Amino acid sequence: MADLDEALRRLVDEAEIRGLSLRYAQAVDRRDADALTALFTPDGALEGSGVVSRGREQIGKIPPMMKRRYDKTYHTLFNQFVAVDGDAATGEVYSMAHHLNRQEDGRTCDLVMAITYRDRYVRTADGWRFAHRGIELQWKQTAFVDPDDKV
Repeated sequence: MADLDEALRRLVDEAEIRGLSLRYAQAVDRRDADALTALFTPDGALEGSGVVSRGREQIGKIPPMMKRRYDKTYHTLFNQFVAVDGDAATGEVYSMAHHLNRQEDGRTCDLVMAITYRDRYVRTADGWRFAHRGIELQWKQTAFVDPDDKV
């Protein structure tokens, strides 16, 4: 019975961590700084492309920066691997992130980034949180899309 309890706890932990990654994508795409910062520990870090944001105050600056840089973003998540060890876990998440911008000629450019997130998670009183999220750009491509005038 203890093995079953342990297996169920691990499945619940993995599901909660998957939800954390999904909420991250949603918070970034909605430009919701409060939702994004709540996903990290107070001293958590987001690191990638030579930039490190440490702590919730710095991480909270990311959504406004994204709003200035892109008209719209759309993060999709694919494979997710999680290894839970008590109140700590590590993970790897594959993502394709679309970054839309209207060009001077009226066309909409989509900068598509293939991203691998390498994460460290910790269990807190409020549930699982990111202690560190590393962003590794695998490749990028540019396309022009028809945003249906919703950009």
